Amino acid sequence: MKIKRLRIRTFRGIEEVDQDIPDAGVLVTGKSGGGKTSVLNALHAGLQGRDVGADAIRIGWDRAEILIDMDNASVRRAISKRGTTLKVTDSEGQTVSKPQTWLSDLFGASIDPIALLEAAPKERRKMILEAVPMTVTVETLRRFAPDLPDDTDVEGHAVEVLERVRGVYYDKRTVANAAAKAAVEESSRAMDDALTAREASDPGDAMPVEEAERALSEFQAQRTTLEAQAAEAVRANQRTTQTRTRIASLRQQAELERNLLVQRELPAVPWHQERVGKADATVKRLREELAQAESAQRTALLELQAAEALELSQLAILERATAFGTQADELEGALAQAAAPPVDPASLANAEAVVRQWTGIRDRALAWAKFIRAEQHVNTCASNVASTSAVAATLDGIVHALTQDAPGYLFTQSDGIEGLAFEGDEVFLDKIRLSGLGGRDRLRFAINIAKRANAKAKILIVDGLERIDDTQLEEFVAECTRDSWQLLATRVSANEVIFESLQPESSE
Repeated sequence: MKIKRLRIRTFRGIEEVDQDIPDAGVLVTGKSGGGKTSVLNALHAGLQGRDVGADAIRIGWDRAEILIDMDNASVRRAISKRGTTLKVTDSEGQTVSKPQTWLSDLFGASIDPIALLEAAPKERRKMILEAVPMTVTVETLRRFAPDLPDDTDVEGHAVEVLERVRGVYYDKRTVANAAAKAAVEESSRAMDDALTAREASDPGDAMPVEEAERALSEFQAQRTTLEAQAAEAVRANQRTTQTRTRIASLRQQAELERNLLVQRELPAVPWHQERVGKADATVKRLREELAQAESAQRTALLELQAAEALELSQLAILERATAFGTQADELEGALAQAAAPPVDPASLANAEAVVRQWTGIRDRALAWAKFIRAEQHVNTCASNVASTSAVAATLDGIVHALTQDAPGYLFTQSDGIEGLAFEGDEVFLDKIRLSGLGGRDRLRFAINIAKRANAKAKILIVDGLERIDDTQLEEFVAECTRDSWQLLATRVSANEVIFESLQPESSE
């Protein structure tokens, strides 16, 4: 498709333009502020409905009009203070029923390759996505991620949805790879443990651990019994020594108590009683001697009390001495019964040797059992490595498909830019990264994106070619007009505004 003629009346800084457009296009040159950009804005207004508000009407006028004749249709855009109208007539003179829809389908996205290069990565990505609106469904994404949940958020631009989904599977793959790596490391450790356990075990005389533990427990119990008997014999001897010391102490105390008994003979109580009787008789007979008798009576009573107290004291001492002797006799008898028989040292040594022997048997049984468990763990780890690696491989395939295959498929299905992909804000075209290219290749890259975005119309609209180095300008124009493309561009110059015809660049 080609634009053949452009007519602009009272739009922005333009009072009137009526210009034939050659097949290769035109380069509008002139001083800054002369209306060059307004020509391109008029093209955007007429074809895409941009900048069609009342403020687009030239000051002092109440209406603007843009007429674009193409080789397959004519477009008429009128702008008034009440709004805008659009009429499209096809090559047979028939009015198109939905003119803006027809134009949008024909022209697709309009991307300025120079603005694309100069934009920051985030802004560049935004420009491309706005120029190529796309949607995607869960069903479409399942071509690349079969297990994608039904409730996956697919709101927004298809590329952004794709990146969100890819991010989810990328994170899953990271976790799966870590699990697979951990499984491999665990498997390696299990192999090492199994080898170590095999070297430390001897299956020749290994018996079941339970049997070895049972036998060892019996011999340990026998040894413990002998040790307990030996310890009890020692304690019994200690108790015997302590008891003998106690017996000697008791006998010594008994002897001391007996020594306290009065050695001299004293009158017995009955004799004193007789004296008291005689004294009473004498008192009765000899009242005249009452004073003397009463005095004798008091003396006799005192002596009687002293004798009784002495007798009681002697009896108590005798009882204590008897009790001490009885305790000593009882302890002597108990001592004979409590003596513990000594343990034969040979029996104890033999028991110790048997325990050592069965401890070794038990240890060998444990070592062999440990080797068996290690082998089982190796098999478990191998299975775990296989399963985790399979999960990681599946997720790696999904991430690869979402990264490499899905973008191209989505752009193809949505009439987007074929071969375009993103990684974060980085732009790729046919798997080539923009940031990795030199200046000349970057220009070609940007032109390629712009062309693919508007492949039906095959028209590029570029503002500000003065931003391109003079040494690259001719090559830029040639690249833009190659393969029958049409270029409408502006460039600042010292002269008044003029339209320079461009010559087509043929394909080689």
